[in-house]
Amino acid sequence: MKILLTIIMIFVAVNAFSQEMAPKVGGHYENGFVCSFYSRIDGKELTFGLTEKQANQLSAWKTSMENPPVAVRQAIQSARKKLEELFPAKRVWTLEDVTLKPVVFTLDAKDGVELWQYHITFARHSDPPNPHSSDTDGKVTLIVLMDGTAISPSIKTK
Repeated sequence: MKILLTIIMIFVAVNAFSQEMAPKVGGHYENGFVCSFYSRIDGKELTFGLTEKQANQLSAWKTSMENPPVAVRQAIQSARKKLEELFPAKRVWTLEDVTLKPVVFTLDAKDGVELWQYHITFARHSDPPNPHSSDTDGKVTLIVLMDGTAISPSIKTK
């Protein structure tokens, strides 16, 4: 009986460990990403993508947590830094929209863990800005993950 009990306990421990170590996501699209998002500005296409390895290393937002792991203000700050890195020319950018979206794929609902990301949109204005107009001369959306990292896009000229 002790042997049977020991075998059952080992089986349960191995099963629990393997589920904890199991990848969160798998598979990919033609571009090699498990999910991707595009933003276009000035004839350039910015591709924000996650590889399977990156997705499996993401910080998750457990359904048992009331708030996401990254505060909105922290996500905006991270996106602003990435914006300045991508567009170093002195321009006037205003925050237009912040949206919290689930990544295209979701983890197994049984474990109550999901992958989310912020989509943060900035509008670019003429320099100097025209105080009598709300016109923009371009918009760009950046992606911030639940660890506070703004994704660096690949950029193609169209």
